[in-house]
Amino acid sequence: MNVSNPVIARIVEAKVRPLGAAPAIVHTAPKLAIAAIRHGERRIPAIHLAVAWAAAHTDHIASAKQEKEREVDDE
Repeated sequence: MNVSNPVIARIVEAKVRPLGAAPAIVHTAPKLAIAAIRHGERRIPAIHLAVAWAAAHTDHIASAKQEKEREVDDE
């Protein structure tokens, strides 16, 4: 079964958007999955990789914002 790039992109976007990811992350995650597939990764693991990457970056950005808010509150 051959799945096209737009289908992979829609699957990844559908999984990343509910995470509350920034638009840049939502835009980049499908590209990461497609690149992984082109470099020999299977489809499902490539999708998991892209979603995990987006989740990690979303958590990182959220924690950085919280830290910045704490610094402002302390002053």
